Amino acid sequence: MTDFWIILSAVGTLAMAAATFIALRQNKGQLDELKRQWHEEHKARIVFSVEIHDSFFCLKIENTGKSVANLEKIEINKDFLDKMFEVDGEFRKSRLENLCANPLRIAPGVSKCYQLCSIHENELKSTPIKITFTYDGVMHTEDFVINDYEYIRYSWIIESGTEKNLRKIEEQLRKIEKIQNGGS
Repeated sequence: MTDFWIILSAVGTLAMAAATFIALRQNKGQLDELKRQWHEEHKARIVFSVEIHDSFFCLKIENTGKSVANLEKIEINKDFLDKMFEVDGEFRKSRLENLCANPLRIAPGVSKCYQLCSIHENELKSTPIKITFTYDGVMHTEDFVINDYEYIRYSWIIESGTEKNLRKIEEQLRKIEKIQNGGS
């Protein structure tokens, strides 16, 4: 009878060891998920926009995240840079080319602005601006068009490709919600 209790104790110990191992693996998974969430919450977030400053359209690069953004590479489409050179000469084009030639570091909550052209330069308003940039080892692309048809009270409405896509998603979600609520 003593052997029975020894075997039962050994099986119980083995079962507890297996349960402990499973619990440790699950805790590791939860810890990895917490690390991923923390990194996602505290990472740099880069936002490109075109705004008006002192009668000039400016490319604004802003870090809205919680850590420093290291932009390893920035590219602006050649068509826009060439058109800028035709309209404005070398000065602003060389500043943008310098921006593209060097890595850029932006602290959290900081923005940097680069003049593109005067608000009166109609030739550049219809030229698409395509910016490709790399940070955190991931390549991103933003497309802009300076839209002079939506001129409102001395400000210009400028919409990026991301904003257009978000607007389309919102419209699709409204349609889905309407269908779910019994509408047509």
